[in-house]
Amino acid sequence: MEHVFSQTDFIVLEVLALLASFLSFGVACALRQNNGETRHRKILKALLPIPFGTTLWTIHFTAMLRTVGSENMSVSIVHCLASFAIVMAGVFLSLKVIDRRFPYSNYIAGFVFGLGIVLSHIINKNSIHSLHGCPTRNVHNATDILGVVLLGLSFVLLWSSILGYFLDYYGTKKVLSHLKSMATTDRLTGLANRNCLDEQFPDILKNAKHRNRTIGCLIVDLNNFKDINDQYGHLCGDEVLRTMGKNLGNHFRHRDIFIARLGGDEFVALCPYDNMEGLQTCAQELRDLLCQPSEIESMPLTVGCSIGISLFPSDGDTQNILMKKADQAMYEIKKKRISGISFYRDLPRP
Repeated sequence: MEHVFSQTDFIVLEVLALLASFLSFGVACALRQNNGETRHRKILKALLPIPFGTTLWTIHFTAMLRTVGSENMSVSIVHCLASFAIVMAGVFLSLKVIDRRFPYSNYIAGFVFGLGIVLSHIINKNSIHSLHGCPTRNVHNATDILGVVLLGLSFVLLWSSILGYFLDYYGTKKVLSHLKSMATTDRLTGLANRNCLDEQFPDILKNAKHRNRTIGCLIVDLNNFKDINDQYGHLCGDEVLRTMGKNLGNHFRHRDIFIARLGGDEFVALCPYDNMEGLQTCAQELRDLLCQPSEIESMPLTVGCSIGISLFPSDGDTQNILMKKADQAMYEIKKKRISGISFYRDLPRP
């Protein structure tokens, strides 16, 4: 089915592009003002592809007709509807993909978006190719100039809307990343906190089971730390913990060892190992780091530590069991009032 294009059709398309671009700009601005995943924000994000896609297709289609079209031309309505549907689908899918926030989502969204534009361009161009022999249109009168101005303004508004949307996306992503970091990081030591431990522990065990690896669960309790708090104050004690966290983070940063602060003066480490000597070495390194003197206000402060170790999978295969048994081993060495390392498997059985 063919439609003969008139000057009125050009004006209608150009006004439609301008209105859709204004709507895109308004929705993008509204998204910037609505923080958080509210119902209103979700509705705006669901509607955004409609003005985005409409503006994009209308600008492209009209510009193509003005550039490569001819006087008294006709176009296939089926081709127009097909190219419009492809652009709308490309915009919708690309925005959905980028909102998923998975690795490389930006690149995949860009590919989907670009593919929609390319396919639409090919369909539109093929519909115009049937009009050979007629003189090419030129921008030669006031109406044509006005149309170009309207298309240019529509494009500027569309680009502003897209830019606003991506600023909103990356701003939200940054805020969410910051909130997640706050929720999973111990503010004093910079290590993982209990929330992060509870989140990561099952995954670490699952991965170890899948790869047939063994894991040492180490629970560490500082000795005589209360004396530092009582004698020098809690601020001094906090500085000792902060120094310990920094030392642990720097030493184990590039190794496959997870370390978290349980709270107070207790820490936990999950250490993959191939043999007991390797696990013993890891525990010794951990103890040596924690027992290093911390110089606070020119005062060298030293604490000891007791380390209890349980083994996955021989001592247990869940977080609760492994931590409970490592805790028992830790208290066994703590009873002796010395810094040392104790394995649950070596404890006397009742």
